[in-house]
Amino acid sequence: MLVEALHLPAELRVGQTFDVTIDLWASAPATLTLRLDKDGQPNPLAPSSELILRGGPQQIKLPARASAPGPIVFTASLDAAALPAEQNRSPANDRAAVVGEVRGRPRVLHLGDADESSALPRALRSDHLQVDAVAPEAAPASAEGLRPYDLVVVSDLPARRASGALQQAIAKYVNDGGGFIMVGGERAFGVGGWGGTVIEEILPVRFEGERQREQPTLALVLVIDKSGSMSSEDRLDLVKEAARATASTLDPGDELGVIAFDSRPYTLVRLQPAANRIRIAGDIRRLSAGGGTNALPALREAYLQLVGSKALVKHVILLSDGQSPEAGVNTLLGDMRDADITVSAVGVGAGAGKDFLARVAERGRGRYYFSQDGTDVPRIFSRETREVTRNAVVERDLYPRVAKRVQLLRGLDFERAPGLSGIIPLKLKPLAELILRTHLGDPLLVRGRRGLGRTAAFASDAQPRWAARWVAWEGFGKFWAQLARDTMRQGAGTLGGATLRVTPGTDEGSYSVVVDVDAAEGFVNDLHGELLVIDPSQPAGSDAHTARLPIALTAPGRYEATVLGVHAGQRLLKAQLHDEGQSPRRLAAEAIGQVSVPYPRELAPDQQNADPAWLASLSPETGTHSGSLGPVLSTPGAPKGTRTRPIWPEVLWALVLPLLLLDLLLRRVALGRPARGRLG
Repeated sequence: MLVEALHLPAELRVGQTFDVTIDLWASAPATLTLRLDKDGQPNPLAPSSELILRGGPQQIKLPARASAPGPIVFTASLDAAALPAEQNRSPANDRAAVVGEVRGRPRVLHLGDADESSALPRALRSDHLQVDAVAPEAAPASAEGLRPYDLVVVSDLPARRASGALQQAIAKYVNDGGGFIMVGGERAFGVGGWGGTVIEEILPVRFEGERQREQPTLALVLVIDKSGSMSSEDRLDLVKEAARATASTLDPGDELGVIAFDSRPYTLVRLQPAANRIRIAGDIRRLSAGGGTNALPALREAYLQLVGSKALVKHVILLSDGQSPEAGVNTLLGDMRDADITVSAVGVGAGAGKDFLARVAERGRGRYYFSQDGTDVPRIFSRETREVTRNAVVERDLYPRVAKRVQLLRGLDFERAPGLSGIIPLKLKPLAELILRTHLGDPLLVRGRRGLGRTAAFASDAQPRWAARWVAWEGFGKFWAQLARDTMRQGAGTLGGATLRVTPGTDEGSYSVVVDVDAAEGFVNDLHGELLVIDPSQPAGSDAHTARLPIALTAPGRYEATVLGVHAGQRLLKAQLHDEGQSPRRLAAEAIGQVSVPYPRELAPDQQNADPAWLASLSPETGTHSGSLGPVLSTPGAPKGTRTRPIWPEVLWALVLPLLLLDLLLRRVALGRPARGRLG
């Protein structure tokens, strides 16, 4: 019976729960107790386990948790005292150990509204993640400034709030190995203006119905009744104020038009970017009351202006306080529906054609409002502008379903998870992984890779808007924490694309350490550094605790060192490579590995059972013997010490040697002279 080896995950972080994998080997079936210690003390999560060994190799996993940064040693031992001696010939190999490096809490940069108490940062902190929730304007706008973070999260953030330098920094950070998650919302993905940016390039999704560069999200036309009745009770002044307020609330890239009408239309503001607020406000002031009421020509003019717009959402707000002819309106609304133009209606005062306006809103797939005296028209315009912006998203009850079972979903029951109230439509890129979908089949959680880093996109939000029920769900915190750990920079000891490989050397106790640095831009050949060999059994700070060895470039992107004298115990190997070209010098690459020598090589499992065929070849006359060595030692040998041996070589030489001599004789000795003929 023996413990062959222990294995730890490449990523070890403070507060992380993980599995310690233990390789066992048994020569025969048995029932034993396996004990697992952490740093010399019983492992709190699983101190022991009763095992049924079936004979041969076997692997088990026991849970453990890292509680402090620094080296950590796990030791597994089999309690084999009750076994017969022939089943456990050497107790020295009943235990083995492994050492790993635990990093501090992962650092997460959360970009969104700088609210430390919002749901998502709070959920991440609940799993021992260190979260910096900042506004994008205060975020580091360079890849070097983002290096201390293991993960960057952008949550419900419009592209206009993230500078071009910040977007480029995030893209380089991901290519160099960092993690990135974009979380949806009313201002995220395509509707937030991220289409065509470098952020869209690194994500595993394309934005369905996305807004391209310089493409507005909303094109809004206000169609306002200016008939004589609008002059009463200052209605027209309230409407003008509402129109000016609407222009000020739109994004600068959105479009706004204003058309007044009595019996015919008057274009006060032709459809143009809302950034022209001063000009728009001045044109609205020219609005004055007078004339009859006929909405059809004005609605047709609004249709003609909107049909040429490239905006994602095209909408009309019709306001009137009188009765308008309905002839032709229904046909026009059909044309507007075909062009994806929606229409809402607002009635003002008792004389408004409520039934007509309600039918316009219904057929125009919009909403109908009524104001008794016009005082709440500004509020109605503001509310309608917010509502219509949401037309680029899907808002209805959507229930998450597992599309692919992966490690990040462990312990989460999505069959019982509450629904979400909205998502942003997304399309998967090639090679992307669909992890969660809605019950209607829409992508909900998608992950992928970009360069050396990982990325993920969540189509809904993580706040009490669409995820109001999710925030109260018991799995909310666990889901986001596990997604964050899965997406963040992978490998506790990996930085700058470095990987470390250890192989035994030719001499006993020697090991060859190879560090490959393969950054996104290619091989890195101009680094200088050292290899730290850490013995966790020695007191920290002592000379015996840490040895420093030079590490040299031996091939493009490859650095090597040799470790000597490791005959027993565990060693933590940490390669650190610096860029000397910067001042102060910068840690450009780092990788961690380990060496474990639990017992001498001859006690390994491949040395425990000799090959019977090989033994038989050693003694073909007497065969092999199993059991006690007594009979073998007491059996007399051949008489007078004689022994048999094959004689075929002597026979062969006896035949070949005379033939060789005869051949030489015939070639060298002439027997008589040959007769010569005469010429002539």
